[in-house]
Amino acid sequence: MKRGLLYACLTLATLGALATVATILALRPVWRATARADQLIRQAQLLSARGRPQASRAKVEEALRLAPHYPLAHRELGLHLLAQGDFEPGIAELRQVAQALPYDSGAAWELAHALSAAHHTEEAEQWFARVTRMEPNNGAAYAMLANCQLQRNATQEALHTAEAGVRISPRLATTHITLGLARWRAGDLEGARIALDEGLRLRPSDIPTMLSLAAVTGKMHRFDLALVYLQRAVRLIPNDPILWVALGTALFETKHLSEAEQAFSRALALAPSNQMARVGLARSRLRPR
Repeated sequence: MKRGLLYACLTLATLGALATVATILALRPVWRATARADQLIRQAQLLSARGRPQASRAKVEEALRLAPHYPLAHRELGLHLLAQGDFEPGIAELRQVAQALPYDSGAAWELAHALSAAHHTEEAEQWFARVTRMEPNNGAAYAMLANCQLQRNATQEALHTAEAGVRISPRLATTHITLGLARWRAGDLEGARIALDEGLRLRPSDIPTMLSLAAVTGKMHRFDLALVYLQRAVRLIPNDPILWVALGTALFETKHLSEAEQAFSRALALAPSNQMARVGLARSRLRPR
């Protein structure tokens, strides 16, 4: 009886080993194809870095022919499509990658950013939330999640998320800027100014943050502060008529009428059809000095 049982066990073990060998042999072509696809993807990335997108795309397509279900090949194709402005097909490729790699926070992050750029806010929010669960110490993910929440007017939820982002990543400009925008939406202008100012300190050349600070301080009737931010902005981008109109308005409100006239004139020189600049220039000339 014992000998029969031993023979049965040995037979089963042999059959199991044979099945394993058969499986390995069956998978060898797949492994070879994947390894070759990996090489092609690395070549594609080098070609892309050298400014040869068409040659890079050809390598990616060759990799997909060899390994049609390989997530990294689909990722590269998705990035190529996005770079060419084909947003929906590119997003579809990145979505396929993120679904195939459900525990890969990088795949979820790339898909969420693509969705956000294409204004698919609801789905982007779901993927950014997934990133925060996989990477609870990623303050940037909290900031992006808060931005999505602001877009659907969930202001208090966005405030809570943005505050978490600042706690997690206090040295990251994005977290402070997002908190500033959330506080602004909530009506806390002074809190918004403080947060945006910290974001600008961490990212000194950020024009959108300067404009946000100018708008916030303008709403606070602190045109002296708005003037500082706008002067800083036009030094960085001197050929933007909208910036010159905003600067002219701040100069007008602070009674720097000659400088306001010059700013509105500069805006008109850059954009002769700009009606706001025309009205601002007329007001500056009519106001008693």
